[in-house]
Amino acid sequence: MIADDDFIFALHYRKSSMTKPSVPVGIICSQSGPYQAMGREILKSAMMAVDEINNQTEFGFSIAPHIRDPRGIISEYHTVCDDLIRNVGVEHIIGCYTSASRKQVLPIVERTDRLLWYPARYEGFECSDNVIYVGASPNHNVLPLVRGCPGFC
Repeated sequence: MIADDDFIFALHYRKSSMTKPSVPVGIICSQSGPYQAMGREILKSAMMAVDEINNQTEFGFSIAPHIRDPRGIISEYHTVCDDLIRNVGVEHIIGCYTSASRKQVLPIVERTDRLLWYPARYEGFECSDNVIYVGASPNHNVLPLVRGCPGFC
């Protein structure tokens, strides 16, 4: 069995057989601290997607992931996002798991006109042109559940 760290390392450092221009993409996931369990799953999923995209011959680019670990410290999400934008030049950022971490990143993303791919469920009371909310909001998973319960609808 391959350990999570070995799996992520292997995907991150795997080289494509073709040389294509690369697009830097930031990945902000806690790999330590209180959110490490979900952060590692988000990171594994993101790295699998990067690997799949990078191995497609029909894409004329590859994705260069730049991974940051905010260690579950809410204020650190702001710091690592700022680093990715200022020092790496990313246009796309994948990550954040909690609403609090998303709200730390959102002002920088909006001010610099970048795009945050937010993979977790969210409460549904926010809308930004600079965020793609990948996770379902409560009306996408609670209402169908209630409708399916006998005697409710």
